[in-house]
Amino acid sequence: MQSNSKIFKDSTSILPIIYEANFTIALEIAEEFERWLHDHLNETLNSKSGFRDAEVFQRDPQNDEGDPGVKRPDRVHKYFTVFFEVDNKESIEIYLREEAPKIQEALQQKFNQKDALVVSSRRILYPVSLWAKRQSYDKK
Repeated sequence: MQSNSKIFKDSTSILPIIYEANFTIALEIAEEFERWLHDHLNETLNSKSGFRDAEVFQRDPQNDEGDPGVKRPDRVHKYFTVFFEVDNKESIEIYLREEAPKIQEALQQKFNQKDALVVSSRRILYPVSLWAKRQSYDKK
């Protein structure tokens, strides 16, 4: 199959690896979790080698057909996805080996209510190439 798409190559930057973490949060702890997450993201970006950026999204659970961690989507939980941009595989491996277990333990201690907080899934996405890049964000 031939594609007419043109691959965009930007020699001035290296494409990041994306580390994705998905959370299911009970509404009663959502505000406290969001404060914790804000602090955690800032600490990670400012102290962990290779972490460039982080974005947080709230998901609609009705669209999570493929997430095995979301058993029965409902309206008494909030569903978050965090995307970290990371420079290299080594930085993610160190984070997963050394930091993730500490974070998981801290989360369990802080939000120890049964099923109040669940890390429903994690994954690492490796870049292949940048297929297109918008040249300008100005509205036309």
